[in-house]
Amino acid sequence: AEYGEKNNCTEKKMPCTVSFKCLYLSIIFFTCIIFPVVRTADYPFRIQLSDRYALSWRVDEAKKNIELAFDVKTRGWIGFGIGELNSGSMPGADFLLILIEDKKVTLEDAYSLSYSRPERDTCQDWSLSSFEMVSNTTHVVVTRALNTGDKQDRPILPGDTRILWAYGTRDDVWYHYGNRGAATVTFYGTSGRPVINDTDQISSVNYTLSNFELPAQKTTYVCASFSLPPVLSHAIQFQALVDPRTSPYLKRMLVHYCETGTTQPNAFWRRYQTPGQCISPLRDLTTGCTGLLWTWSTGMGIWTLPEEAGFRIGEGDETYIAKSIVIEYHFNNPSVPPISGLQDSSGIKIWYTTYLRTFNAGIMMFGDPATTLKSLSPYLSSIEVETSCPSECTYDWPTDITVYGDFMHMHEAGERAWSNIFNGNYRTRTGVVNHVDFYSYNLQSNSAVKASIRRGERVNTHCTFDTTDREYATNFGPGSEEEMCIEFIHYYPIILSAYGNPRIMCAYFSNLSWSQPITACGGYDFDFRPNLLNPIRQDTKSFAVNFGERCTRGLNFIYLIPYWARIAIVVTIGLIFLLMLVLIFRLNKKSKYIEYI
Repeated sequence: AEYGEKNNCTEKKMPCTVSFKCLYLSIIFFTCIIFPVVRTADYPFRIQLSDRYALSWRVDEAKKNIELAFDVKTRGWIGFGIGELNSGSMPGADFLLILIEDKKVTLEDAYSLSYSRPERDTCQDWSLSSFEMVSNTTHVVVTRALNTGDKQDRPILPGDTRILWAYGTRDDVWYHYGNRGAATVTFYGTSGRPVINDTDQISSVNYTLSNFELPAQKTTYVCASFSLPPVLSHAIQFQALVDPRTSPYLKRMLVHYCETGTTQPNAFWRRYQTPGQCISPLRDLTTGCTGLLWTWSTGMGIWTLPEEAGFRIGEGDETYIAKSIVIEYHFNNPSVPPISGLQDSSGIKIWYTTYLRTFNAGIMMFGDPATTLKSLSPYLSSIEVETSCPSECTYDWPTDITVYGDFMHMHEAGERAWSNIFNGNYRTRTGVVNHVDFYSYNLQSNSAVKASIRRGERVNTHCTFDTTDREYATNFGPGSEEEMCIEFIHYYPIILSAYGNPRIMCAYFSNLSWSQPITACGGYDFDFRPNLLNPIRQDTKSFAVNFGERCTRGLNFIYLIPYWARIAIVVTIGLIFLLMLVLIFRLNKKSKYIEYI
């Protein structure tokens, strides 16, 4: 062709559009990684644990992981823990520590076997997704597998989970003072027993003290009596109403019913229409109290009965129907000297329904409800005591029972507790009622359990204690400085004694005038069995505590890299990626130009 004449070749367009799209998307992608933003409103679940600490989450059951988002009003460290379900104490908990220094964040997967700074896990399983600090609020998003298979971690299971939380104002983990707490949440699945609210078929009523002035002494037991609604109904849910003024001092409440099938309340009930100091009805046979409706200790939440059972209250002539109650309060004021002028208005809330359920529920005590065990020597750890509910007692039951709840109760030296079910008085274990590996006096719990005790079976209850920091022998008794080993089982259908009262104990009992401890397997009438020594046969089957064992799958080094270093690595990789795109673009442009020429 002559110079200047249009040639016949097809015009070829430069493929720059694709390259620019790649460049644009890459910039957005790496900007999102480097400058993440936490949007907790996007999470389906959120709980406000305090006015300064909120937790949001989502669970991907297909990928088997959980994402947690923290919003905490602090510029210091943040702690989150998953506790043993039956206690929820710091010992035995799996922790995530979020450490912040110079606006840089580091995650530390940790665990604790004592009341001290958690120890770093061998395997680090938490991953940081995003971090942002706005004013004095820290936003952090982390992820982890639901079950890491690590014995220094707690699996996150469907249903209720006991969690712990804390935060501080310093960069390093230091004592949290009052900036901590515990709660029960359901991360996924359904709660074992959903909380019940008032409806057309369900009503509720509160029973509380009214500014009762506590005496200035270490241990105080207070009783107050109340009348229950005068309608035939089932009590189906209980909640403690704890006065925030005295919450550090209220340790326990027992709800006794002290009138059964009579037209007039007994003298004990009338005495405590005006609340006052008292001896527990558990230790006084003259009170006429014949059963328990509920037991509460520090750390417990709402207690809901299974849908097939309830406690009979209100009208009726049967001896186990509760018409009136006495609430027994246990206060501990350990200050030296004890704090004076404290006033309390604590109590309980009861939900009840007039639509009667299939079974009438009861509470029975195993262990040592009369606190007559021998004293504990000082300077010792893992001191074990054992009691029996022997088969000779359970043979008298008219039917097998279903246990839906269990509460192991000890005081400040308590360490572990468990109970096994045996085939008669033989050594063949047929089941387990409950076990608590890391007991905490300040975080006790009614455990939702599923167990059955058949007629003729034996139950052995164990408690272990630690007196290494005590210079004196520890007696068993009602005081906080004394000890207890009592197991409260919540069960149905209710079992009555020969006298028609609820059979509320199958337990150890001792007396200085007796050469051997014996068994009480009745109601408040005790029904002593002098021929049944206790424990009837010692139980050698314990539970191995394997929480805290070293991880065997090796270190995951990516989580050991500080957050700022990971950001630097991502930025570097991003720049290299962008340079490669630019280079490819230039080489592509040059090759097309040459081809065009």
